[in-house]
Amino acid sequence: MFTVVHGIAQASLAGAGKGLLFSLGGFAVGFGILWVLWLVGGGGGGDVKFVGALGAWLGFWGTLYVLVASSLIAVGASFLVRAWRATQGRDKSKKTLGQGTASSAVAIPYAIPVAAAVWFVLAWQAWRGLPLPPLTV
Repeated sequence: MFTVVHGIAQASLAGAGKGLLFSLGGFAVGFGILWVLWLVGGGGGGDVKFVGALGAWLGFWGTLYVLVASSLIAVGASFLVRAWRATQGRDKSKKTLGQGTASSAVAIPYAIPVAAAVWFVLAWQAWRGLPLPPLTV
């Protein structure tokens, strides 16, 4: 909605249509990808809505960049946590079949890598001189 208002303020009704398509494209890619992951048990419903809202602000390409960057950050953080746990003697990844011990999966809230990725993507866009999403009307 904000990009529609920004489009009207900048370039009348044609700008509003462009802003609406910009927001819908970002929302569709952000919400759509995380919704599929949520369906298969790979995330939470809050993450789906959060990235959908970010997508409406960042647009299609900005949202794709954020999803790729946040995935890389989440994987790197998971490896760091696993390595730290292994050095502390708390890694239970060596299980034998049928013991029924707790999983050694590392759970990291996805909002943290997404927030870091948004900052990285916006800084990268500013550094490259690419257009940034509207911040004020």
